[in-house]
Amino acid sequence: MPKVYALTWMDAKVDDWVVTPRRGKAVEINGLWYNALKLLEGWLAEENEPGKAERVARCAQQARESFKRAILV
Repeated sequence: MPKVYALTWMDAKVDDWVVTPRRGKAVEINGLWYNALKLLEGWLAEENEPGKAERVARCAQQARESFKRAILV
């Protein structure tokens, strides 16, 4: 049986037993990054920083598109 690792906090592990084994990529990290960018975009817009908000929005869009290409292919 191949060794299974707990890669992130989402992978519960007790001693050598991985309770929630997942193979592949830790997609929740990407989701948290995208969410942080969208929050920052909103905060910048509220602070009347449209140029900075637009730059962050482009970064969020790039993260979203990269995720879709890498994971949802």
